[in-house]
Amino acid sequence: MEITRINTHTTNPTVGQASRLSFLLHSRDGCATIMLWNRCHTWLWKFMMLVVLVIATISPAVGSVEKIIVDGWQISRTFDAQRVNTTQYPHFYMIFHGQWQDTKPDEQGRITLPARPEDSAEETKRVVMLRRAVVSDTEVKITLQFDTTGQSYFFLNGQNIWSGTASTIDCQLRPGLNELFLWVKENEKDWTFRCLSSAPLSQVKKTTGFLEKVWESDDVFAVPESVLYDEQRQVLYVSSFNHLGRQSANQGFISRVGLDGRVLELKWIEDLDGPCGMALVDDHLFVAECSGTVAEIDVVSGTIMTRHKIPDTSFLNDVAADDQGRVYITDTSRDPEAADIYRLEKGQIETLVTGQTAHRGNGLLALDDTLVVGSVGEGLIKQVAIDTGKVTTLTSLGMGVIDGIKSFGNGRLFVSHWEGQVYLVEPDGTITRVLDLQEVGLNTADFEYVPEQRLLIIPTFLGNKLVAYRAKDAADGIEDR
Repeated sequence: MEITRINTHTTNPTVGQASRLSFLLHSRDGCATIMLWNRCHTWLWKFMMLVVLVIATISPAVGSVEKIIVDGWQISRTFDAQRVNTTQYPHFYMIFHGQWQDTKPDEQGRITLPARPEDSAEETKRVVMLRRAVVSDTEVKITLQFDTTGQSYFFLNGQNIWSGTASTIDCQLRPGLNELFLWVKENEKDWTFRCLSSAPLSQVKKTTGFLEKVWESDDVFAVPESVLYDEQRQVLYVSSFNHLGRQSANQGFISRVGLDGRVLELKWIEDLDGPCGMALVDDHLFVAECSGTVAEIDVVSGTIMTRHKIPDTSFLNDVAADDQGRVYITDTSRDPEAADIYRLEKGQIETLVTGQTAHRGNGLLALDDTLVVGSVGEGLIKQVAIDTGKVTTLTSLGMGVIDGIKSFGNGRLFVSHWEGQVYLVEPDGTITRVLDLQEVGLNTADFEYVPEQRLLIIPTFLGNKLVAYRAKDAADGIEDR
């Protein structure tokens, strides 16, 4: 029981005259108002004050949380603390190479972090990453209580909201998938971590039977980033960076691949500068070059017709085309004020969405009169009305590079995190993880889905190959693992 308000009213404070004391007591089961009428002497007044103090002493402290142990954490390998900026959310390459493992707390909810090897000569302290996915049906506030033996930095959906060793923190969860993430620095002695919650936390649904692997190509590609299906020619186009960073300049290429994974022509189109997403309009293939141009290719002759320059861009990424042949391009810029979605129509470039409403747009899908875009900067899947440019939020996908977005029919979407996961998002916002290739060291970049064959083709980026999976029929349900 916790006293939340004390109301006192004294008509006359002298001994023997009426005085009234009203207490409002609050407990988990509700509120009770006790009206105490004192027509006695001063000793009775003092006695009641003593009762109030005793109740307040034995009541739980304000800000305490229910002792619900938060389990389901994943823990990464350790890193040298001097080489890591723990005040910032890590780069997605570090997330991908985290060597994540499931961990289980003890009966008190405490997790013992990795011990230093006995033969280790290193003297610098280490840090470790901890993460936990939380799914919420609605926007809701929860309270978390952290207790660590080393300095910690807590991030909710990529935003740093606390640092210290122990604290009680209010967290606002978004509808959809949320990520709890911590850096925890090594302590000289015990190195442990514990998290309690004011409410039960749901984990993301998982299934292992919805996608069945049907083929895997040879690893002949060179950092394959995107796959596009040409229905008329029954062929796949695959864009490859060839190199990462500055070495990729004008080294990229596009391959032609059969639906069985057989490479028809490895370097069909060459001399591309970091080719990423692609879209097909009639016989014209539009390819985003990360350096700031959109290459327009004649697929009949296999030649680059022209390049459309988009000035002041940071990283042109995905491309989509609507039913009217208009082409849309995302710019995954780190500048929150930069334009994030452009439209190319009749050779003219215009800004459709600025970074203020869809920060760091990446994955892109044109669906009827709407664009579905993955906002990497916010961890959200957003919808953009093509005619008005109005932006609304569809759901949260937590932190991760939202790379591929494809329709699975009946309002359902396949969405990938570059770090290795593929999710199925239902129209009601329900999220199911249907694939996780991070466990085997592969990425899930900008994939393609071929509806007539229910074929999901994934470019594995650093894996240099394609992997294809056949999905169950769109009408089939998801079975929980």
